[in-house]
Amino acid sequence: MREAFSVLVGLDVGHPTSSVYREQYAHGGMSSGMVCLDTWRDRLMPLLTERAKTLLEP
Repeated sequence: MREAFSVLVGLDVGHPTSSVYREQYAHGGMSSGMVCLDTWRDRLMPLLTERAKTLLEP
């Protein structure tokens, strides 16, 4: 998942910056195009990891 994130965002989720702007995700709105690395690092990656683990359990 980290590799896919890096490909899509252009940075590793562990990069020390808190957010990054990506033009390809800018579709209008106040935070359009912004990727919050803090949220992905602290909440979303762990959530997706836990959900993936449940899919692999027998």
